[in-house]
Amino acid sequence: MNKHGMVHPRADTNRLYVKRKECGRGLGSIEDMIDIEKLNLRDYVSSRTDDQLIEIVRSSGEHERGITTAERYQEYKRNKKNNRYNSWKQKALYGETEALLIAAQDQVLNTNSRRVRILHSGTESKCRMCKAEEETVVHIILGCKMLANASYKERHNIAGSIHCALCKKVNVEVANQWWKHQPMAVEETTGVKILWDFGIRTEREIQVHRPDIVFMDKTNRKAKIIDIACPIDYNIGEKEREKIMKYQDLKMEIGKLWKVRVEVITVVIRVLGAVTKKHEDYIKKM
Repeated sequence: MNKHGMVHPRADTNRLYVKRKECGRGLGSIEDMIDIEKLNLRDYVSSRTDDQLIEIVRSSGEHERGITTAERYQEYKRNKKNNRYNSWKQKALYGETEALLIAAQDQVLNTNSRRVRILHSGTESKCRMCKAEEETVVHIILGCKMLANASYKERHNIAGSIHCALCKKVNVEVANQWWKHQPMAVEETTGVKILWDFGIRTEREIQVHRPDIVFMDKTNRKAKIIDIACPIDYNIGEKEREKIMKYQDLKMEIGKLWKVRVEVITVVIRVLGAVTKKHEDYIKKM
């Protein structure tokens, strides 16, 4: 796979055998298949008492040769899967990956602007994509008009993964992989309604009435306004406060019209991957 460019030489091998719906590559391990078949055969031979030929095999001990675990094959299969998944999830970032992220956060990537202004080794400081602005790290990740309708939009579509998770939580049928999920404007099931990028009609006119997601729990008379933002690192605290204040009018209107308790949940993820201190609390509230 390395030879044909299907996996990076330094990539974690455990992830190859994790299911795709759990963010792995979904491959089957030949070694695991052999071990499982051995255990399956051992369990079969051990459980049969009505066959003379099997009794001979059992008395010889051949069915247990090379097997070092007492687990049944179902337990072995489940534990092997969990061990691979946990091993991959708990693994630290490779040094190269962390170095790249830190370099971007410190704004020392080798951009055109840095080459001209700091290293004095270039003549063109404009962005290679839009040719209009200085090519700085901030411009690349937030300000390039050539990337605005593609990469930036795709980054914000992390909201789709939240919508997918909410749908699964209330047993709405969705794609197994969140990146294949196509959110509908309205998803409704028993006692729950989920709105996606949906304009909320209110009695009085308000400026902001189209959050990313509105989760309505009819049974418990609760509603959650969920909105996502991906600001630059130094703007993250301000963006979180802005999002909360931004939807206060809508929060009051929804509470009054739908007669529910409303909570505003902001998911703020920095463009370079960091999150706020309250991020886990907000995720749990969903």
